[in-house]
Amino acid sequence: MLLALYMNSNILAAFISAVIIGGLTVLSTTEHAEKLYRYMNGMRRATKREVEQIKPILDDLCQRAGIQDLVLCVADEPFPNAYALGSKTVCVTKGLLKQRMRKSWQGFLLMNLVI
Repeated sequence: MLLALYMNSNILAAFISAVIIGGLTVLSTTEHAEKLYRYMNGMRRATKREVEQIKPILDDLCQRAGIQDLVLCVADEPFPNAYALGSKTVCVTKGLLKQRMRKSWQGFLLMNLVI
């Protein structure tokens, strides 16, 4: 009897754990989780000047790839990089924006849009 109670409690604990982990997994794919991740990693919305710099290139690449409604964010990091986050966020670093070679911008952005 005691063994049956012990085994049932393990099954119940496993079920509760699976429900919690499953719920957190579903929540991590929502738009709110994406906003939280942006905040936690120091990303901010691009300023008007930054949008003017990168938006034409990003729009061209998105049109070719058939992607819509991206959010452009900037991370205040000194090295050149760009990365995609979730399903709607593209982040570029200040280091990439300081580079004057637009071809490198295209390369960084294209790599992240394709993946």
